[in-house]
Amino acid sequence: MECVSGATTPISGDSIRVHLEKILASPRFAHSERLTRFLRFSVEEALAGRAENLKEYTLALEVFDKAASHDPGADPIVRVEARRLRARLKEYYETEGRGDAIRIDIPKGAYIPSFERVAPPALPWRTITLGVAGGAILIAAILAWRHFRETPRELVLKRLTSSAGLTTQPAISPDGKLLAYSSDQGGDGDLEIWVQPTLGGSPLRLTHIPADDHEPTFSPDSTRIAFRSERNGGGVFTVPAQGGEVRHLAEHGRNPRFSPDGNLVAYWVGAAGGDLLPPSAGKIFLVPAAGGTPRPFQSEFPSAVNPVWSADGKYILFEAILEPDTATDRKADWWTAPVAAGKAEKTGIGEVLDRQGLAMLPTAGPPVWNGDSLLFTARRGDTANLWQVRFSQGTRLVAGPAERLTFGSALEMYPSAAGGRIVFTSLSENNNLWSQPVDRREGVAIGEMQRLTEGSAHDIFPSVSADGKRIAYLSNKKGNFDIWLKDLRSGVESAVAAGGAPKRFPLISPSGSRIVYGEQAGGASIGYLVSAAGGDPAKICEGCNQALDWSPDERGILIQQQHDPSPLGVDLLKLPSRETAGFLGHPKWNLSGPRFSPDGRWVVFHAITGPVRRQIFVAPVLGGAAATESEWIPITDGKGLDRNAVFSPSASLLYFLSERDGFRCIWAQRLDRQFRPQGAAFAVVHLHNAKRSLGAGATGAIGLTAAPGKLIFSAAEFNGNIWILQ
Repeated sequence: MECVSGATTPISGDSIRVHLEKILASPRFAHSERLTRFLRFSVEEALAGRAENLKEYTLALEVFDKAASHDPGADPIVRVEARRLRARLKEYYETEGRGDAIRIDIPKGAYIPSFERVAPPALPWRTITLGVAGGAILIAAILAWRHFRETPRELVLKRLTSSAGLTTQPAISPDGKLLAYSSDQGGDGDLEIWVQPTLGGSPLRLTHIPADDHEPTFSPDSTRIAFRSERNGGGVFTVPAQGGEVRHLAEHGRNPRFSPDGNLVAYWVGAAGGDLLPPSAGKIFLVPAAGGTPRPFQSEFPSAVNPVWSADGKYILFEAILEPDTATDRKADWWTAPVAAGKAEKTGIGEVLDRQGLAMLPTAGPPVWNGDSLLFTARRGDTANLWQVRFSQGTRLVAGPAERLTFGSALEMYPSAAGGRIVFTSLSENNNLWSQPVDRREGVAIGEMQRLTEGSAHDIFPSVSADGKRIAYLSNKKGNFDIWLKDLRSGVESAVAAGGAPKRFPLISPSGSRIVYGEQAGGASIGYLVSAAGGDPAKICEGCNQALDWSPDERGILIQQQHDPSPLGVDLLKLPSRETAGFLGHPKWNLSGPRFSPDGRWVVFHAITGPVRRQIFVAPVLGGAAATESEWIPITDGKGLDRNAVFSPSASLLYFLSERDGFRCIWAQRLDRQFRPQGAAFAVVHLHNAKRSLGAGATGAIGLTAAPGKLIFSAAEFNGNIWILQ
């Protein structure tokens, strides 16, 4: 139907419903069930032609569940809530709804809503929302480029792919005619590069290697596609957009981007997983698009990633860390620098996002730089949406706060834009805890993985008691990231530290009786200790970024703090005195992931030796500290990404994460009685599936742990498809 109330032109019921969903998804309504129910009922009744039902008595019964004996004169609940609703709508339209093309009001003295079409302000980007059939998610899209302001027209949001698995990371060609993306729709489980006409047509598979091919981007003439592949150790490859020979362009590269003239490709080298620290920091390179020797760009930064070209090709925007910081609390900002050479300038985006409680997602793809606007994905709370910031005219400095462009409850990621069209991925992700039964002696997998937690929440950072009967983990199943405890015998779950500041990094004691965890307060990291039975937590340290392992006798906890300017090392927090002492360090390398052997006489850890290199070592523990480097025993060769190792309960094996086969999987290495590697490493759990994997984010969240007869870890499950606005 078409509905008019104070509007000069009819507004369709579907348009009003779309606008209603946007209002209800906003922070002012999302946490108010009563006002949400009130507004939704009023709008739906009006659209259905039943405005006569919107009387005080009817609303009391239908919205507020009052009994038939309700007396409006004695109980003014409808009038009170109507005043609150009008005030909340006014606040909404003065803030995030100020650019909306439709306005819903509840006029004073009545409860029948009015619908009005208003002229939106002239902005580089404007927003609309669209409800997706099925009700699982709300997709929000963007009314995009500036020329749309000059010629107003109805823009259409359209779903371009309908995969039951994972179709993601879209790239639209500069002429707007082709769409490239990565997808597992080939049926082999891994991601391959596909291309199809933007306006419809059959997709063409461009790659056929049993390794993930992803992160596609078009050349300026739309004839070539550069992409990241995990084949042969990982790197940047190119392929003709209409199919043909795949060519290797650069080793280890990620997120390639062609220069506007098509002569160069910018990319960065580093390890996905959140530990971008010197000497492991990401480094940006420029390589001739036809092939040749890469040259470093802004190599003086300890870490620089995600390069994006300006439209004129004179500058590159990139995310960088100016000073070394910790893995858990790194401080990054976005900078621009001339391609030809020159000083880099900070844009100020990082400070703006910090003030607004936003975090730009490092795994959501590089931003889109369009003139004086930057489009990107940022997380606030449980959702990741598209946001924009604008640069001051004639400068590359941020001007004003970030503006939220989409309001969906899914993860809206990987934006790409060209030819007046914008494409992005609507992605759903959940992380659950899993168990893999293993042979206690040989360490090989027995049977299938077993799911330990269910649902759409993020269940991460599992930590297991020595007997394997209790798991502490981090979960946002109730909205906030809280510490949960699961008894594997009874299946009972309970929150042991909930509410207040988001919790992080839970670590259960070997006996399963105590849990240490962290909080971030006023920029400081604080560690707390709480009984597994619940109760009030006790503060045990300040400035401790993360608890890493308990000593087997529970008289100490390995922690990581910043020792500026030294590389990142490991300290021992002694209990109950709460004194700290140095435990493990190196003059050049950052060290991470320390775990005690079951008897506490050895410690395993990994060294971050280069952008794409990690090496696992074992060291004896002598006099309350790990031995120095001369006594370290190398377990892996340091040529790839081997990390986060743990001892088996018998200490005869090490289990660890490795990407040596092009996927992040769980491997094992047998040890002799002197704790030296015995024989070749072998795979225990292969996860060569894009839909369920160990993810591309922080490896610590996987929480690989060995318990008697099983491995426990968190695995991610993804579903996604691509949408276009044109």
